[in-house]
Amino acid sequence: MMRIRRAGAPPAAKWPDGSGRIARLTCECRQTGVTLMRLLLLASACALGTAALAQGAPGAHFIENWDMDGDALISAAEIVEKRGEIFVMFDQNEDGALDTAEYDLFDETRRADIEANAGGRKGPMALVDQAMDRAFNDADGDGLVSAEEFTAKSAAFFDMLDKNGDGVISSADFKPGG
Repeated sequence: MMRIRRAGAPPAAKWPDGSGRIARLTCECRQTGVTLMRLLLLASACALGTAALAQGAPGAHFIENWDMDGDALISAAEIVEKRGEIFVMFDQNEDGALDTAEYDLFDETRRADIEANAGGRKGPMALVDQAMDRAFNDADGDGLVSAEEFTAKSAAFFDMLDKNGDGVISSADFKPGG
C-alpha cells in the first residue's frame, strides 16, 4: 500500500498496525493551528457533559473525572495522581514546565469543561478553578509552572475541596455548606 505524505511533513510514526494514523493527524492539526490535545479534550468534554448532568449529584462531573478507583470518593493520593496526569497532558513540549501558551490552553480547556459540564465556575467549582489556576500553582512567580510546583500544590488543593474534613472528597463536599 502506498502512502502519500504532504511535502514538508515528517514521516509518519508507525502505530502497532503500521498505519501511522496518529502522527499524520498530529501533523495535519499542527499545520492548521489546531492541537490534537484540544480536539481530544473538547470532544471528551462534550461527550461526558450529558452523563454528568444526568446524574445531578453535586460535584458529579468532578468526581467522575478525578476518582481513579471508581469508589465515588477521591483520596489525597488520587488528587496527586490526577494532577500529575493533567500536567503531563498540557506540557506539550515535554520540558517539565507549563509555559504561558501551555497554561493558556489549560485555562481555556478547563474553564470550557467546567462551564459545559459542571454548572459553571461558582460554588465548589470556583474552588476547583482557583486551585488549578496559574497564580495558585506558580509558587515562585516566574510565569512558568514546573511539575514540582504543580504537584506540591496537590495537598492544598485537596484541603480546599475536602470541606467537611473527612479525609476524602465526595459529593457531600460539593453541597451547600459541604
